[in-house]
Amino acid sequence: MRQITPQGYGYVPSMAEVNALPKSGKVISLFSGVGGSSLGYKMAGWQVLASVEFLDYQARTYRKNHIGTRVYEQDIRKMDPNKVMAELGLRPGELDILDGSPPCSSFSTAGKREKLWGKKKSYGNRTQRTDDLFFEYTRFLRIMQPKAFVAENVKGLVMGKAKGYFKKIFRELESCGYVVKARVLNAKYYGVSQGRERLIFIGYRKDLGMVPKHPAPSRYVIPLGKVMHGLPLPGEPLKPLRGKGLTVYELTKVGDKFDTAYLKAFGKRNMYTHYRLSPFKPAPTLTTSPTYYHWDRPRVLTVSEMKRITTFPDDFILLGTLANQYEACGRTVPPLMMKAIAEGIRKDIGETIKRNDN
Repeated sequence: MRQITPQGYGYVPSMAEVNALPKSGKVISLFSGVGGSSLGYKMAGWQVLASVEFLDYQARTYRKNHIGTRVYEQDIRKMDPNKVMAELGLRPGELDILDGSPPCSSFSTAGKREKLWGKKKSYGNRTQRTDDLFFEYTRFLRIMQPKAFVAENVKGLVMGKAKGYFKKIFRELESCGYVVKARVLNAKYYGVSQGRERLIFIGYRKDLGMVPKHPAPSRYVIPLGKVMHGLPLPGEPLKPLRGKGLTVYELTKVGDKFDTAYLKAFGKRNMYTHYRLSPFKPAPTLTTSPTYYHWDRPRVLTVSEMKRITTFPDDFILLGTLANQYEACGRTVPPLMMKAIAEGIRKDIGETIKRNDN
């Protein structure tokens, strides 16, 4: 297993190492995807009791990697939080952390934003409305009353017209009985070689008498060249660029987007989310499509390379089609980023966990 600093900053343990860690405390993850955030909690020594995931192929990947965690493969709108707690042997207030990443494409800075609010859209292999799902998260929060919560969303939620949604969500979280802090964090300052900016809400139940804090960023940023050492794996299929893509790649400087070179070659801008990556700096935010290319070979990044950028262990198994696997890397919360958040919460509420476990 590769490592940047032995057992230190940027180190990604194997799944065997993660599973062998002693764990305490109780976490439930909503909108869990393939389990990037769950993996971060486990890296920080938390026990993840259950997850909720709507997309069948992501739920399959979650089950494959998170043995022992109960997976609710259901539409959260149709779920009863009281029934979930009863099935897990919990009463209100006994859960330590409620985690969640409500689907957020309706608030992304890329795309149509406001035009999609209130409407159903394609999400994975399903069609659903996504801009109201944060309020399903708060429905669970209000009933379960965990000691702490963590909710993740796109930076676009605090930009432009979406600020109204942000303020409404913030007030709703507070009304559930929590002291709430929200801050945009960049994954590249938490051991992840990816400039992924995400809005992170952290809340502590008011009776604990504590104010939540976000983890301090590191000054050291890990370049892609270090992360990619030893890849791709032997036998992994490579997708070389051809035609217009190859022409634009050859005109694009290392570390730049394709759109300027496309304009130069074909008289208009296109391929805005396509990058010729640089080994000397982190990748931009990964998308759900394979639009990132190796710096000195005209080919799409492999899934194994995408996993390393995401900080999935090399032995984390992604199921489904190749498109499903790229999507998983583009959607997930980077585990090392969540690990930093989870470690901070453990420092704050660790004593209450010890009392409950004894």
